[in-house]
Amino acid sequence: SEIIRLRVVEIFREVQRQIALCLSDAAQAGELSKDIDLTDMASFIVASLQGATILAKADRSVLPMTRFRRTLVATILQ
Repeated sequence: SEIIRLRVVEIFREVQRQIALCLSDAAQAGELSKDIDLTDMASFIVASLQGATILAKADRSVLPMTRFRRTLVATILQ
């Protein structure tokens, strides 16, 4: 239904906003490059996490989540 779709969009936007705030704090603390577009990065993190979640459920394996976490830490949250 359209009502549910709009609510899901609202939830994902709030999650992205909160992640962007965390990334902003990390950038200000020198823990993240200030050249990164925080909104794009937050959107990428949410989309990647959702993809990993679906793959993990489909495969009945934690490996997609492990790869997501490992890649996130190694490339973004150095």
